[in-house]
Amino acid sequence: MNARAAEAPGRGYFFEDFDVGMKFVSARRTVTSRDIAEFVELTGVLNPLFVDHDYATELFGGPIAPGQLTLSLALGLSEPVLHGTAIALLSLDNVRFTSPLRPETPIEVVTKVVSSRPTKRPDAGIVALANAVRTDSGETLVTFDRTVLVKRRGDG
Repeated sequence: MNARAAEAPGRGYFFEDFDVGMKFVSARRTVTSRDIAEFVELTGVLNPLFVDHDYATELFGGPIAPGQLTLSLALGLSEPVLHGTAIALLSLDNVRFTSPLRPETPIEVVTKVVSSRPTKRPDAGIVALANAVRTDSGETLVTFDRTVLVKRRGDG
């Protein structure tokens, strides 16, 4: 089953709703130079790669975004799938930055359910998700796995 995350119900999916192999595609977002500048200032990631246009051009052919920004945007873009049903992010694993994100590039996140298992908690289960951030042309920028504790149906 494939679904667009933006078409997820007003509330995210409950533990019981996740089937192994389900795939979600997030809404798209275009990252701007201003987004990059604000993230760099907020986090203190003042590496010349992100604040010096000439330096970034010399190394990467132009400005790029910090990988941490790309990862943060990925978590936000894919949030509708878990909106109001995620209890806790348990882990982020196998993060791989394969290409830089450049300003004015639209991105989306493809999320696939890898596994799910009940817990001792009667109100929650664990869902493992594989994620890929890709551009509108299909280039993969970042891949990562995450494990989330998710509410079971009936827990409000």
